[in-house]
Amino acid sequence: MKKWVIVCGALILLLVLSIGLVYQFGGLKNYVLATREISKLSDDQRDRALQNFNGRIGENGYRGMLGYVNKIGSGGLWIWGKNGPKYFSADEYTVYSIFTGCSDQILNAKPEDGEIEVARRVYTNVLEWSRDIKNGSYVTIFLAGEGNGGNIGKIREIWAFDWWNFLPKSMGELCAK
Repeated sequence: MKKWVIVCGALILLLVLSIGLVYQFGGLKNYVLATREISKLSDDQRDRALQNFNGRIGENGYRGMLGYVNKIGSGGLWIWGKNGPKYFSADEYTVYSIFTGCSDQILNAKPEDGEIEVARRVYTNVLEWSRDIKNGSYVTIFLAGEGNGGNIGKIREIWAFDWWNFLPKSMGELCAK
């Protein structure tokens, strides 16, 4: 009986530690924070934000929070979306981008400066991209389909953002998160 209690206690502790690690380091924390921020919006804003946060984009696009980057082989990504985590495989044709909207140039811009473009860094290597991105970043993924190159069903392009562009707030507010 005592052995049984120790084994059950160890399994429960292992389960709690695993959930804690996934929450803290696996992108789940930012997913929960984003859904909490969305729930504070008015009904109209909430519906639009939810669609832009973790909805599908056409037939081959997905949005969500980056959970984990697999750097082995061609790589792949775990993304947190409305149906839980989902894995997407990359291939040698995958293009990785990071959009930097929380730069001083954008945050300190004045109306007379006109339109300022968000900086975009483009990578073709998952290892290089993964060094500059962190789990919990907001991402948009486009899968290869007929006529757009790459292996069908594999990630064709992924965009990572350093701000939550699905929330209807100013850049100053979005970058302060």
